[in-house]
Amino acid sequence: MPLDVELAAARIPEIDPGGILLRAQFSAPPSQEATRRPAQFALLIDRSSSMSGAPLGAAVDAASRMLARLGGGDRLTLVAFDGHAVVLADGAAVDAAQKELLEARLRALVPGVGTNISAALAAGTTTLSRVLLRGAQPHLLLLTDGEPSVGVRAPHELVALAQIAHRQGITISTAGVGSRYDTELLSRMAEAGGGSFHHLPTPDHIASVIMREIDGISTAAASDVALYVAPAPEISTVELLHRLPTQHKEGALRVQVGEVCAGSTRAALLLARGEGSELGQVRVSFEEADGGSQLVAPRMVTVSEGGEAGRKAVALEWLNLRVADALDRGWHLAVVQRVSHAVALLEEVLVQAGRLRGAGFDTAGVTSAIERVEATRALMARADAERAELEAARRADKAFTHGTMVSRVFHRDE
Repeated sequence: MPLDVELAAARIPEIDPGGILLRAQFSAPPSQEATRRPAQFALLIDRSSSMSGAPLGAAVDAASRMLARLGGGDRLTLVAFDGHAVVLADGAAVDAAQKELLEARLRALVPGVGTNISAALAAGTTTLSRVLLRGAQPHLLLLTDGEPSVGVRAPHELVALAQIAHRQGITISTAGVGSRYDTELLSRMAEAGGGSFHHLPTPDHIASVIMREIDGISTAAASDVALYVAPAPEISTVELLHRLPTQHKEGALRVQVGEVCAGSTRAALLLARGEGSELGQVRVSFEEADGGSQLVAPRMVTVSEGGEAGRKAVALEWLNLRVADALDRGWHLAVVQRVSHAVALLEEVLVQAGRLRGAGFDTAGVTSAIERVEATRALMARADAERAELEAARRADKAFTHGTMVSRVFHRDE
């Protein structure tokens, strides 16, 4: 089976005296080149005036590297945008002739005026939706260094466009370059689009992110992964703690995890309330790379599921989510000059982490979580902290919080 599913459940009084935490982990073994999926990819490149020089040059070089990675079985949509969107590649197969044509078009790009994200998004999603490529997950990456100034500019409307695309089967990731883009907008668009948000402090990170996105969609071992939790009679509520789409279906809470790429792991953490030792029936469904459907047979999960190792994994997952939420809310408070409230919020998380450590959950993961919170708290509390230093830390923390809350791997090199 291309997908491994591990379940762990535990009552942890230090976290919630009356609750039961359930963690489902989904992992796939590393992929061989022979099992590579075809890629159906759209890259949207911001070429506004603020991208002139090194940023646009790095984006063009990265796109050229991407062309070398793709083959004749892949389909590429390439859009350059300023105040308008121009389609450089309309979803054609990436053969030798197409690569030569696109190289020339990329090298001819010059900066323009304005940033029309909505036009770029419309062009990319329209082109992606026209073609059904067997075995491929249509995916779009938006690359920008600024805020929308032309077209649709309201954040909630742009997020809604990403949601619509996701409902149509297209996943969307976003990447912000530098320090002038709207962090909240790009992270919300990525969350709504079922993709990843990347913070790129400098243009030289662009290539690695594009390659990572390409590798992600072409090495997906399982797609449309869904977790179903039907609570036992003694359980009154089941609540998802990650930010993943959910729905009620046939007496169960359905959690839409999405794709799991080869060599990667994703997870979903839920909190149940009730008495007894049985949490409920759990099952998993997913689509294989060849298009076949699979179902992991339902089984009853008990509070001791996963043993001591599972208990520690549950505690660490909860702590990472708690850290992500506190950092997210803390930065919102700091931005509106409520720094003392932000620091107090982070100190509260440190107390909770210390409580877990004192209860025997003294793992490397707990230590790492504590160090991240301490670093941000210390920076916020510094009276001499420069605005640029604070902004860089806020954007890096946002990439971490997004990746944690939607259960996607966070890469420190971004």
